[in-house]
Amino acid sequence: SSQLTMVPVDVIFLDIDGVLLPFGSAKKSSQDEDYKCDDCIFPKSTMNALTKLLQKVGDISLKIKDGNNKQQTIKGNPVLVLSSTWRAQQEFINDILNSFKGYVAFVQKQQEVQQIWKPHLDAFFDLVDPCYHATRHDE
Repeated sequence: SSQLTMVPVDVIFLDIDGVLLPFGSAKKSSQDEDYKCDDCIFPKSTMNALTKLLQKVGDISLKIKDGNNKQQTIKGNPVLVLSSTWRAQQEFINDILNSFKGYVAFVQKQQEVQQIWKPHLDAFFDLVDPCYHATRHDE
């Protein structure tokens, strides 16, 4: 019998408003030269923080025993699931993904950052149900 091998993933539920896109007193002046990079709608500070989170999760390794009692090391495998109300419109999803690409282009001299972001530039791993964006407690 063939066994289905499943790759474990470390799910990061990503919200936008108030998280990647701060508001209120947490929002810096958009006139600040260092606030955002070109082609990215999110502040550098929040993109840097998300990059560090992806890096930390990717650096995690667990030792487990397989079915034959052999020890294996499983490396962290972070994936982004868009849980924000921004998931309800494809245009907004494209804005997010294009911003990720803009951020990576901005930090292109840092090869390590490019490797961290590579799996997250073209699509989200998944979206929470877009039909429930008005009643998030049902998700």
